[in-house]
Amino acid sequence: MRNTPTDIVKGLVSPIGNSYKNVTTDNWYTNISLLHYLLEKKTTLLGTMKKNKREIPPKFLPKKPEIILDYNMTKGGMDTCDKMCASYSVSRVTRRWPLAVFLSL
Repeated sequence: MRNTPTDIVKGLVSPIGNSYKNVTTDNWYTNISLLHYLLEKKTTLLGTMKKNKREIPPKFLPKKPEIILDYNMTKGGMDTCDKMCASYSVSRVTRRWPLAVFLSL
């Protein structure tokens, strides 16, 4: 398995396949190929996309659909994950400079 955003989501949702559940993603993970894959697995996708994606029809760009409210209500898991990843550090505090140099490599 590659380490692309689509493959990451596929791996994470494999245990809930064929369960008719919904997956909420941000614009890094959302794409049309992932949508088709999840629909085959009887799972729905709710996510944001950047405006410059060619898959979005031009007539949809100026509109703000009601689904944005649903996305904002269910996106808390991704925000929490991003927050935890940003605040977690693997660096160690040490007074021995050789160990500090080794750990920084």
